[in-house]
Amino acid sequence: MLNANMESNVKEAAAAGHDLSVLFEPGRIGGLVLKNRIVKSPQSTALANMDGTVTQRTVNHYKRLAEGGIGLVMTEYT
Repeated sequence: MLNANMESNVKEAAAAGHDLSVLFEPGRIGGLVLKNRIVKSPQSTALANMDGTVTQRTVNHYKRLAEGGIGLVMTEYT
């Protein structure tokens, strides 16, 4: 299941004649099998506490990404 923004981007690319179906095929990195080839790179979200510990906002952020259909989510460090 993709989030609405990802689904919109895929439809737009398909309308432009781009075949993105390979993104939704399982992928592999070494022994790690991914449900698809969509990867979210790390970025600074500034959601952690000042001492770098995780907050509920951080957990919620990554939970939403995982639920949105991304095959691999790389987390940040703060």
